[in-house]
Amino acid sequence: MFGFRKNRKKLSATAGFIWSMAAVVSSCAIIDLRQLSIATNPVEAAQVLAEGEQISLTFSRPVLETETETLISITSAEEAVDIDFLWEKNTVVLQPVKSLQPATRYFLEIEGRVPLANGAYRDSDILIPFYFLSDEEKMRLFSVSPIEFGITGASDPLIFTFSREPDLSSFTLNFTLTPDTPCTTEKKGNSITVSPDPLWESCTLYEWNIAAAFSSVEKIPLLEPGRGLFLVQEDTSAPEVLDCFPTEYTGAEPVPLSQNMNDIGYTSDIALLFSEPVEASSVTAAFSLDPAVEGHLVCHSDSLYIFSPLDGWDFQTEYSLSVSTGLTAENGNPAIRPFTLSFIPETIAEISITAVEGVGDAQEFFLLDTLSPQNIDVDELDNGSYTFTIFFSQPYPAGYQTELEDRVAFEFMYPGGLSPERRSLLWGPGNTSLSIIYEHITWAPPLPGFTNMYRFTITGGKGTGNGTGGYIKEDLTLIMECDT
Repeated sequence: MFGFRKNRKKLSATAGFIWSMAAVVSSCAIIDLRQLSIATNPVEAAQVLAEGEQISLTFSRPVLETETETLISITSAEEAVDIDFLWEKNTVVLQPVKSLQPATRYFLEIEGRVPLANGAYRDSDILIPFYFLSDEEKMRLFSVSPIEFGITGASDPLIFTFSREPDLSSFTLNFTLTPDTPCTTEKKGNSITVSPDPLWESCTLYEWNIAAAFSSVEKIPLLEPGRGLFLVQEDTSAPEVLDCFPTEYTGAEPVPLSQNMNDIGYTSDIALLFSEPVEASSVTAAFSLDPAVEGHLVCHSDSLYIFSPLDGWDFQTEYSLSVSTGLTAENGNPAIRPFTLSFIPETIAEISITAVEGVGDAQEFFLLDTLSPQNIDVDELDNGSYTFTIFFSQPYPAGYQTELEDRVAFEFMYPGGLSPERRSLLWGPGNTSLSIIYEHITWAPPLPGFTNMYRFTITGGKGTGNGTGGYIKEDLTLIMECDT
């Protein structure tokens, strides 16, 4: 313009030249070389827009609004977003007709020749990816119980588990069931339980649907709609014991030691496998052992229970295990037939006394259990001494020796008098033999015509156990007659 004015001043010298120039100048458009800048919100790639935050474009120069709108779009991988354009001078706000989906990646784009208000054009190629509310992945449906086409009882609930904590009110709005049935919903953690109120219709195929609009508590929507089918069929089967086996229970899945209950070990446990989930209280009430054994019933799973004895099994006892018809399944069905099983712990070996050896003042003897008197020589003085060595078929660890020692006795039997005194005792190599020294064994009878007789005894029973379950079953008695 300033140049134009300068030229007009020079042209006043020659009129013809002025018009000629004027004609030339008036026939030319002004060339606009100014650039067009566009400020956007979102400002940068992968920006997360908050609730209520506007999506906008601000042009540095006036543009033709209607034509410019055709160059602008918001899209996602699934769809193009319908938008309204709200203009205020050089700024346009893009208002989605429907709310954007959280955790969804969108693209704001303006591509093509932007028409300026003065008739010029500027090329634009802007593409900005952004997210709404969250850039994390959408909520997923992890599992459903019952499974697709699964069979369930009339009172059994549906259980849905999601990757995020679900919004219960959103679930209620977006969950449908066909045929329509009254039900209640309850949330626990990432799971929602749908229970019939009061019962599902028996012998009916149901279809459930969860719309994609269902969201988490953070407003993150479901990745895709959910759909499934389940059949309601009332379970009339009776619970029963499928298997019973000895095991060494550690808390892990029990492994059978044998399929023969007679192979049960001294401290082995018993596993009871049921045909279906059973009520824990009914298992406790229905289970019994005869003779009674003190112990604990442990629930490993809803259909597998473990009995652990407190003191171990008796090797010489026949046990009868029973599960009565008081057993009930979780669905309330009672057992029809009782379960009984008899077994004897045959793997537990009896402990036997293999021999008794005596070494005294004047003789030695080696004998087994007998009621026939054994003649023994003693000193005439009242200080006779004998060492008895008892040999066992199994070793006795230290923790089991004292009670056995207390069951050994050597006493005056006939016609009467003071019993010998125990001086010392010693366990032999491998703890399979016990030597006991007794003193003050006398031959002199208290009455003329009588012979002094002594009795050596080992009292059998469970107190003679050695920790393996076996013990000395019977008492052992040795009768000894004194000679000089």
